[in-house]
Amino acid sequence: MKKGKLFILIAIIMILVLLLVGFLFIRKNNKTTENTIVESIDAENLEQLNYRFFEHVTIPYDDMVYFNNIYYKQINSLDDYDAYKSKVSSLPECETNFDKNFILIIMTENISTEYFVPHKIYGENNTLYVGLIKDASINPDSNAIILEIPKSLEKENIEPYKAIDEDIPYINYKPIKELPENYTAEEAKNDNCYVTQDGGIVFNKQLAEEFINNYNTSKDAFIRIVQFSDNGEFITDVYYSSGENKFLVCRDVTRARENFTYNYYKYSNLNKETLNVGKDGSTYVYTLTDPNEGDMTLLYI
Repeated sequence: MKKGKLFILIAIIMILVLLLVGFLFIRKNNKTTENTIVESIDAENLEQLNYRFFEHVTIPYDDMVYFNNIYYKQINSLDDYDAYKSKVSSLPECETNFDKNFILIIMTENISTEYFVPHKIYGENNTLYVGLIKDASINPDSNAIILEIPKSLEKENIEPYKAIDEDIPYINYKPIKELPENYTAEEAKNDNCYVTQDGGIVFNKQLAEEFINNYNTSKDAFIRIVQFSDNGEFITDVYYSSGENKFLVCRDVTRARENFTYNYYKYSNLNKETLNVGKDGSTYVYTLTDPNEGDMTLLYI
C-alpha cells in the first residue's frame, strides 16, 4: 500500500513538472514570436495598397519630415488632408477611408529619388519601413506619391528608404544591419572588410584586388567597404552577379549623417579610370554607373 501511494505521488510530481516545463516552453515561444513578427506588404501582394502619383511644384519643407533623401508627411484625417491641400494645391481630391487607413504623402526632388514606386512596407518593433524602388515603366514622370497604409501597420517611427527588388547574398558576413553601432576599424579589419582611413591608410587591400579580379574573370563576388574619415563612417556592401552582370549595393550611413540609414542600389557597369599620383605614380579608380542611378565611386587601387 505504501509503495502504491509512493508511486502515485511520484507520478503526480512528474506530471506537474511536465506541465510546468510545457507552460514555460509555450510562454517562451510566444514571446519570441511576438518579438520577431514582421507585418509586411511586399511586391507579391501590393494590390493590398492604394497609391496614386501626382506632381508637386514646390515642397513645403517646414511641414514635411526629411529622411534618406525623401520627404514625407503622415495624414490621419480628412480635415488634416484638406488643410495640407491648401499648402500643396496639386494634391488630388481625397478618396481615403481614414477609419481603416492613414496616408503617407511622399515627395522627391532629385535624380537619386526619381521614378519611385512603393515596393515593400513592413513594421518592425516601433518603426514602419517604406521601401521604394525605381520603376520608370510604372512611374515615368511623377515626383510625388499618395500612399494609403492600413492602420494595423502604424508605428511610432517611419523610415522611407530607397529599395531594390532583390536581396544581397551574405556569405561569411553578418548582414549589414547587424553590425554594432560603434563599429571600429579593428573590428572591420578582423571581419574581412576592405578598410580605408584618412591619410591613405588601407587594411585588407587584397580584398579589393580579389573583387576586381573576380569581376574581370566573370565570377560572383562580394566586398564590404568600410570608410573612416572626418565626415564619419560609411559602410558599403557590393555583390556582383556574374550571370546577370549586375551589382547590388547597400550603403549604410547611419554612423555619419542624421536622418539617413540604409539605401539600396542596382548598377550595371563598373568603370575604371587612371589617376596620376605624384611624378611617376598612378592609381585606378573604380566607379559604379547605371542610367537610372547616380554614379558611385567604389574603390581606389
